[in-house]
This record gives sequence, structure tokens and C-alpha cells, in this order.
Amino acid sequence: MSVSSFRHRVREALADARLRRAVRFTTGRFASARRAALDELEAMAREGWAAAGFEELRRRARAIKRDVVEHLDAYLEKAVAAIRSAGGHVHYAADGFQAGEIVRRIAADAGVRLAVKSKSMATEEVHLNAALALGGVQVVETDLGEFIVQLAGETPSHIVAPAIHQTREQIGRLFGHLVGEVVATDTPTLTRVARRVLRERFLEAGMGISGANFVVAETGTLVLVTNEGNGRMVTTVPRVHVALVGVEKLVPRLDDLPVFLHLLARSATGQKLSVYTHLVTGPRRSGETDGPEELHVVFLDGGRRKLRKSRYQEVLHCIRCGACLNHCPVYQQVGGHAYGSVYSGPIGVVLTPQLFGLGDWRALPVEACSLCAACTEVCPVGIPLHELILEERADIVRKGMDDSGLGPPLRALARAWERPWAFRASVRSGRMVARQIAARRIPAPGILGNWTAARDLPPPAPRSFHEWWEQRRRQDAPGGQAARGPTPPVNPVRDRTRVDGLPAGQAMAVQAGATGLGHEQRRPSRAIVHAPEALRARLVRELEKLHVRVHDGAGELGALVAAIAREHLDAGRHAMIPARGPGDPVVVVWDDPLLREAGIEGYLAAQGIPAVVWKGQPDRGGPGSPGAGGLREAAARALVGVTTVDWAVAASGTLVLTSGPGRGRSVSLLPWVHVAVVPERALVARLEDVPLGRLDASSVVLVTGPSRSADIENDLSIGVHGPGEVHVVLVAGARPANGAAGPGGALAK
Repeated sequence: MSVSSFRHRVREALADARLRRAVRFTTGRFASARRAALDELEAMAREGWAAAGFEELRRRARAIKRDVVEHLDAYLEKAVAAIRSAGGHVHYAADGFQAGEIVRRIAADAGVRLAVKSKSMATEEVHLNAALALGGVQVVETDLGEFIVQLAGETPSHIVAPAIHQTREQIGRLFGHLVGEVVATDTPTLTRVARRVLRERFLEAGMGISGANFVVAETGTLVLVTNEGNGRMVTTVPRVHVALVGVEKLVPRLDDLPVFLHLLARSATGQKLSVYTHLVTGPRRSGETDGPEELHVVFLDGGRRKLRKSRYQEVLHCIRCGACLNHCPVYQQVGGHAYGSVYSGPIGVVLTPQLFGLGDWRALPVEACSLCAACTEVCPVGIPLHELILEERADIVRKGMDDSGLGPPLRALARAWERPWAFRASVRSGRMVARQIAARRIPAPGILGNWTAARDLPPPAPRSFHEWWEQRRRQDAPGGQAARGPTPPVNPVRDRTRVDGLPAGQAMAVQAGATGLGHEQRRPSRAIVHAPEALRARLVRELEKLHVRVHDGAGELGALVAAIAREHLDAGRHAMIPARGPGDPVVVVWDDPLLREAGIEGYLAAQGIPAVVWKGQPDRGGPGSPGAGGLREAAARALVGVTTVDWAVAASGTLVLTSGPGRGRSVSLLPWVHVAVVPERALVARLEDVPLGRLDASSVVLVTGPSRSADIENDLSIGVHGPGEVHVVLVAGARPANGAAGPGGALAK
């Protein structure tokens, strides 16, 4: 990328007042939500509802990621073995071209002509959509923001919010052209159009493509974090699931996940947890009625293995939260497209040249950073981004790529400053000139004029530090002993050279709370036992904040489900499912012992409400089959899906569901309403109390509220892909003596 092209895009962005307002509003909203979420996290940690505060979680996350990068080959080998053991296929792509070839071959072997894709920066990086198009495969983006920019023929402008530059009028025109009719531009209407169009694509597609936020080495589990539910769709409905993942996305163990999940959601959008956290371990298993028949994981190198051996290796710790973009004053002014790269903002300034070549991308580190260090301060894994940008600038100079014209004068100044008298004289004269420039009495000379054309030069201090020090020495040390000035405090984020007198390497170990393998050395969290009444009260409070409707299940469970179904039928809300026919089921129910005991099926039949209970029978094909095809068809046309819950996390209002025979993934995903039955024994205080490392299921999903998005001018929209309503029914039940088993979840033997 040339310097001139970068400057041209910057000028275009600065001239677009609407774009700048949209970017500043979005990033400001994310930044303020993050601050509030971190303040709340500190209070939760003090009260025992969180395992640790932000700084402690950041230390743990940094130690874990450092351990993974240092032992990448070993963890990668472990992950490959685990994925294959779970029934998945593993591929390795040295670069983007190979990644495209691999996925194209998988599609050809499976006879795929339509693929649906969840949001993935790795697939954007390798231009996977274009590669598949060469093989005759149409790829449809399913994240609402990504869907919008795909229709517009653009690229994402933000890691978290890809379409912040699009107005609702522009989106309405795009959708109207797509469906062949005039589309109103209110958010609910635009959301309904996207849901209708994309639901058809999900059901027709032969392949689902995703990335992964994390890959767990010990189990081969793919972890996808989304708010809309499209990540669950592409990993549940199509017959083939392909995940393209950078090799750096590994984490050692399932028990390490909560650290990153707490940091990711709060840093990205200010949520306690994202709406859906989907853990996928292999394809669907024997007796399961939905999920992919094939799972392919493509590990992408793309320069990452080389990068991990360089002084820029810390950039591989990135968890793609976008916090550095939201706090960067440069990004806030010009948006993501000005960078000309898949990765924008501070993380893009560092990562892009290292992955794609410093020569082609040297304009980014030279021009797109103010060195304010805000990116380093907010990074949830403590990447010293501003220091790495300085390193890149030094590389540019060392390799003779600098075309700023500053090299010769700076080298002359450096030689002069080797002499104390010359240094003091230049500082005095420079300070006098700077005062005149700051007061706009004289123009700034040369390249300094270009710099001050869009910036105010702050006036210099009336005295230099040396002058201040000399005056203090004379005033405070009459006996001849120099007085010590105040020692500036060490900031463990900004100052990464020394901490408490330690060299840099040891200081990093202290900051990370580790001296060896990070995930083995972290300190145990303080546990506070909460009474069942406190757990229930906290869960209800968190659910209500998420706009989840909570019911007391002391009465007839079947009557409650019937009332919910009737409410939606009478209100005409079945319009959200336009493909519904008169013979389709209204309710789809898990085949779970607790629900069988409640007699829901018989009660609904007596009320004349068509219902289906899926019993995990093998797929015989066709819409009437009780297997995968039939379950998808029924769940896609049903208004209400009823499941039990294996765990309910009081601190965040999160519901944990595991798959298994009779426990289809589609039941909690495809209907407009999800009714989740929560026995009292399922309640736990924190996510860390859920034994993720012991769950044995091809699919584990953490649900935190209804499906949602804010991709249309930051306006909240509900029910983009997953349920638009979530109802929680609390029922009595004794907690197990050991506290380890949920009501119906599968624990590893």
C-alpha cells in the first residue's frame, strides 16, 4: 500500500462528516459500555460473583497466551489429535491460497453449491469467498453487518460492527433490491427481512463456514462467540461444517475459557457474556438428531509461525475484541476503510505489515498512530501495541524505507546531542521557536508544517527538566547534597522496561503472575458460597436485565407452555415464521426426563396445540423423519421450542445446554420462542462453577438472553437469527450433594 493511497483514503474519510459521526458514536458507545462493565466486574469480584477483577484476569490471559505462543507446535499437535479423535478432519494451510484450495476441494467433494458463513476475520484475510466463487460455490455472509456490507460490495469497517458506516436508508435500498420490493427503513422491518432471507439460505446450504474465537487443545473444541445466533446456525443446520482458524487461536484447556470469555465480551461490547457461546467438539454423534455430519478444521499459518519467533510475537495474543479500535483517536476520525486492510486500528497497524510484508504496508505504522498508548491500556491481554508500532517505525528506518525526509536532520541532531552544551542550547532555542509556533505567530517550518496543519502544537513548559532540577538542587540542598525529586510511578502497562527494579523479562513474568507455563501457575480464585435463595434472586435479576421473561414453575408446566404458544398464535407473531403451514407443529420439545414427567406433550394435545417430541431416532430422510432432516424442518416452522437447562449461571443470567440423543441443537435455536426449564439444582454462582472440562457432548451452548444485534445504526434489534424471546421457567429440585451434576447434562466418565 503506497503512502499516497493511504493519505487519499484518509482525506476521503475526513471529508465524510456522516461517517465520522457514525464512527465516533459507535466507538464511544462501546468504550463507555466497556468502562461500566469493568466497574461492575470489580464489584462482582468483591462480592464473590466473579472469579477476579479485570487486571487479574488480564494477567492470567496474558500468561496463558504467552504459554501457547511459546509452545505452539506442541499445543497444535495436541489439538489435531483431539479433533480427529472426536471424528473431525484436520487440514493445514501455509497461506491464504492453500486455505482457499482446501475449502474449495471440501465443497467439491461434498457437492456443495451454496455455503453460509459466520463472521470470521481469518476468512476475510484469505479472501475465501472469492476463492470459493472460482469453484462455483456461492457464499452468503450471515452476520447482519457482514450481510449488509456483502450486498454493498464492501469490506467490514470494524471487527465487531462491520456496517457502522451504512445508514438505514442505504440498508433499506440494499434489502429492497434483494427482495424486489420497497422495504421500510425501521429497524424491526429491516431485521425481519434479513431473518426471512437468511433463514432460507441456512436451510438450503450444504456447507456452513466459520472461524473460531478459540480452539481448546485438550479436547479439540471449537469456541464460537456471537450475539445473533448465526454462528450456531452455520454449525448446526448445514450437513458440512468447515472452520478456518489461525494457529494462534489455541488455548490449553476448557477450564481456561472463562478467563477469555469474561474479557472478550466486556472489552468488545460491555456485555457480561455474549448471547451465544457455542462449544463444538466434532460432528454430531450417534443418536443425535442434528448438527453437521462432517467437520473440517483448517488451521491457517499465513505467516503466524514466523511471527511468533520475532519481537512482534505478542500481537498473536490478540482475541479480536476491537477495544483498541474503540479507544484509538486516529480510528475514531477515519474509520476502518482508510487503513486499506482487513485488520484496522492499532492491531491492524502492527499485524498487517507483519503478516503481509512491511514494504507494502509501511504507511500504516508511520502515519496511523499518535502513540497515545490508549490501545495498550485497554487491551484485555496486555499487548504493548504502541511499543510494537515504535518497533515497526524503527524497522522502516533500518531497512531504508523511510521517505519522510526526517532521517538526515534527526541523525544530525543525535550527533549534536552527544555534547551536553549543544543539547542544552538546542533545547533552549527549540523552546523559543515552539512558543512562537504554538501561538501561531510564525509558521512551522518544513515537515513540521505538515504535521501542525491538522494539529495544535502545545506550548512548551516554561522551564526544561534540567533547569527545574538545578533550581531544586540549589534550593533544597544547601549542604551540597542533591535533593531527590519525586519518583514517577511505574505504570505496568505503559512502562514495560522495568517493574520494581526488575529487568523487562522478569517484569513481564511478575505482571502475568507466572514464572513458567502461565495456565499452570495462576493463582486460585477466592470462592464465596452463596445460598440457594441468593442464587435464585441473582439469576432472576440478571435474566430480567436481559429482557428474559421469568416464570414460577410451581404450577402446571404444560399449561404454561400452552399459554405462551397461544399468546403468540393469537397475536399473529407467527408472521416471524412465514414458511409455517397449517399442519406444522406449534411446539417442539426435547425428549428429556423432566419434561416427560411434566406431561407437556399430552397437555398440549388436549389443548389442540400440535407438538412434537424428538426422541433421538436415526435420520431416515424427508420432512416426516424423526432424524436430522425432520428436526430441522419442524423446528424451523415451530413457534416454540422447549428444553431443559443443564446449568444456570446466576452472575450473568447464562443458560448452559448440552446436546445428546433427544436433545437436538435446533430446538433452542430455530423457533421464535425458546422456553428453558431451569431446575433449582442447576443453579451455580459463576461460569467457573460449570465443569466445562467434564462435559462430554458434541455441542455445548451458553445462552445469555435472546438473539440480538446493533448493526443497523447502533439500534438494538432482537431475533435476528435465533429466538426473539426467551422464557425461563424455574422449578423446584434439590441440589446434588457433590454439586457436580446438572439435571440432564452429560458428564465425561
